[in-house]
Amino acid sequence: VILDYFDVELKHNNRIVKTEGYIADVLTDAALRFIEDNKSVPFFCYLPLNTVHEPIQVPDKYFNKYKQKGLDDALAGIYGMSENIDDNVGRLLTKLDELGIRENTIVIYTSDNGANTDRYDGNLRGYKASVHEGGVKVPFFIQWRGHLPEGRVIAEKTDHIDIFPTILELAGFSYTRNNAIDGVSLKGLMKGEQQMAERNLFSHLDGNGAVRTDRYRFVYEEGKAQLYDLKTDPSEVNDLSSSEPALLDSLYNIYNRWYTDVTAEGFEYVLPAVGYEGWDRVEIPVFQALLVPFGTGMYDGSHPRRGWSFEPLDKWINPKEYLEWKIDFHTGGDYRFLLNYNCPESDIGSKLLIQCDGQHAESFISKAFSGKRKSIHDRVKRITADPRDWTQMELGTMHIREGEHTVYLRCLEMKGDTVADVISLHIEKINQK
Repeated sequence: VILDYFDVELKHNNRIVKTEGYIADVLTDAALRFIEDNKSVPFFCYLPLNTVHEPIQVPDKYFNKYKQKGLDDALAGIYGMSENIDDNVGRLLTKLDELGIRENTIVIYTSDNGANTDRYDGNLRGYKASVHEGGVKVPFFIQWRGHLPEGRVIAEKTDHIDIFPTILELAGFSYTRNNAIDGVSLKGLMKGEQQMAERNLFSHLDGNGAVRTDRYRFVYEEGKAQLYDLKTDPSEVNDLSSSEPALLDSLYNIYNRWYTDVTAEGFEYVLPAVGYEGWDRVEIPVFQALLVPFGTGMYDGSHPRRGWSFEPLDKWINPKEYLEWKIDFHTGGDYRFLLNYNCPESDIGSKLLIQCDGQHAESFISKAFSGKRKSIHDRVKRITADPRDWTQMELGTMHIREGEHTVYLRCLEMKGDTVADVISLHIEKINQK
């Protein structure tokens, strides 16, 4: 979890490394080294940057440039982070030129969703977590010098599901479709050789959903059906649900049929997995646990200590509460369990119990640690948790059989006002038996 963007600790091949510099620059440096090392062979380089996103942190040269234009601190930071990404993309393209592989490399630049706060987004409605255009419409640039026409703007609607079949066709891969592929290749569209057939695109998030046709956007939001004509009303201001009831009902039915189809097999929760060869240590955050007896996920529940945005279980004050993680142990063997926590001096001494697969181990919180700190790099007050350091204690070692098991962490005796603040559980494979 990255709560600071300068001089952070990162995982590299499952090992913690200390970095120096700004996170986007550090990650781009790593991508450049990877490309250099693999220039003579086919490679796939995926570079997902933390920015532009909270916390609003950016080097001075970028921040000051936009402050001088009269922007407030938040926007100056956001536009500064955007320009930093531009510069790093430029570094990547320059490296491809220097290595002489620009004509043999497909480059894609895109985003996962709309802006994460209410700011300029081309006058589209909504932002991140919205099923309106502003939440799901993002830029998508693709370049393959010498193979795809440059400067071509495609107005037809496309979707992320189209990337996979597009790359396969561009790269000349043949494959057997054991399962249906929802997306379509955009190769012909990008080359100007064909038009996109009319189709519906769907969005869904937390009970809200949408259907996008060539002209209209149907939205189901907070129990209300809405309809917008994007040709005349791209900002989705005028709801046509009352004046176009037949079209509204038609799109509503289309959405419901799609949702019924894609959820026919239910929702399968992918369990955290441990015990894979070459991946002997795994950190499982507390937001993936259940807080019992509340019976709800730390991440998506209603409890105020639910761990939203990778925050910890703060102030474990009721010893009757316990945590449980459902985990897939890929191989059987001896596993070492450790806890990342904070605990004030006045509360040390609580007795903990870790249980799994009929085994158990007891331990005591014997070391006080307070890792709360303020970041010196924030440009504006953050809405998420402040950066925080954690200490680690050993909970015990247990022999766990291969398979899916539940790990329980309980407090047998609380010595002070709280048990501890908990951020994650570490599990380390000791042998391969």
